[in-house]
Amino acid sequence: MTVAVRRAGCAVSRLPDIDFSRGRAAWWLALAFLLTRIPLLGGGYGADTDAYRVVLSGLHLWEEGEYLPSRLPGFPLHDGLTALLLWGGPWLTNLSTALVALGGVLVFARLAQVLGVPAPGLAVLGFAFTPYLAVTSTATYDYHFALTLVLACYLAAVRRRPILAGVLLGIAAGFRITSLVFLVPLALLLVAERRPRDLVPAVLAALAVAAVCLLPVAIPYRLRLLTFADSRVSPDGVIRVTGQWALGAAGSLAVVVALVASWRRVAALPARLNREPHIGVWLLAVAVWTAAFLRLPVDLGYLVPLYPFGFLLLAVTLSRRMFVAVLAAIAIAGFVDLDIQQLHNFDPRVAARTVRPSWRVAGIPHDQIARRRWQRYARALPDAPVPPHSAVLTQGAFPDVAVLSWGRLEYAIVKRDRRAISMLSDNGSLTDRDRGVIYLAVSEPEVLARLRAAGYSVYRAEPADKRWSTVLLTPLP
Repeated sequence: MTVAVRRAGCAVSRLPDIDFSRGRAAWWLALAFLLTRIPLLGGGYGADTDAYRVVLSGLHLWEEGEYLPSRLPGFPLHDGLTALLLWGGPWLTNLSTALVALGGVLVFARLAQVLGVPAPGLAVLGFAFTPYLAVTSTATYDYHFALTLVLACYLAAVRRRPILAGVLLGIAAGFRITSLVFLVPLALLLVAERRPRDLVPAVLAALAVAAVCLLPVAIPYRLRLLTFADSRVSPDGVIRVTGQWALGAAGSLAVVVALVASWRRVAALPARLNREPHIGVWLLAVAVWTAAFLRLPVDLGYLVPLYPFGFLLLAVTLSRRMFVAVLAAIAIAGFVDLDIQQLHNFDPRVAARTVRPSWRVAGIPHDQIARRRWQRYARALPDAPVPPHSAVLTQGAFPDVAVLSWGRLEYAIVKRDRRAISMLSDNGSLTDRDRGVIYLAVSEPEVLARLRAAGYSVYRAEPADKRWSTVLLTPLP
């Protein structure tokens, strides 16, 4: 199917490129994808504690026969699928993510060909091998399950199958409810292509399937399922997080420089929207998922759906040579990057003094270091020398400790509060009966008051060394 992007007839689009959507090229792409992912599958379920919350949900389901969401607003399909794969440990659950992400890359490759974007092979390589996506596709996260379904929805809409598009988007919402924001770009596409009759069945199918998929959360939680974690972060803090790991500091800088150098093409994008409606779809997709990210601007996972649409925009904006240079900078930044973690308040003097090349802050080694640190710390916590009849506040490490000590420590929920973002971890407890020690996630005053009334001493735990292999216990008054 030929669409408006191809009819634009950019000179770059006439240059030879590789079609990764079929034949031997697709097989070579899949092989390269898996070879780059397999070495990253170890180190536990992931550096983000949400991965351990998902596993904790599965363990609780098998142990008690009760489904409690890993966290709100609820991810029932991913929680359920992970529970079925727990017998294989982190290697199997992480591999399932990688295989689904590979499916997303192949769907994206087909989309790039169908839409006739310039240099589709480069766009596919960028999406397949961007370091941050390598990190998220090798852990027990839900991002790629939802994204693959969103891309399949887009492809179905392009092929004029609105009901299938809606069904796929509804299933995506069962993995990640924010997938439904794609209804906005989808509606724009159908209206721009003068297909308003396709809009109603697509939207109704998406909402109906999403409602069914979310029933395990909607029935017990009702409107509370819309609860979500929120965070206020300073602008320079957001830049340190996104600038360092989304594309790497060097990769982000390369994108900015390339767009500035291509300012004429960038300025021409609004004029192309009427004849090339897919550009509007990509711009709107980037906008809505950026808005979702700004709700919790320390969780880069919210940016995962943005990547394929961002690469499509770069493909139609940059020259082929500049696109290659940008992709090279992004790839290199995954292994050696500029360290911007000490940069505060956009002070150029601080930047000149602290910004240095480093491999430790680069996306892939940083993720592997973080995964192993959390594992070492979570394993060390139950063995830390704490006096009997004590309560230990594990803070953010609780889901990791609960999963890695499952069967050794006795798990329970101390307070059934459906307002909690993650009842399983936020309100969970682990008890070492032999030593009379209780491990808790957070310090709710009423819980601590009850423990102190029962004669418990309270300690706060934190890593005591750079490797996170020992635990520092601080008594709390």
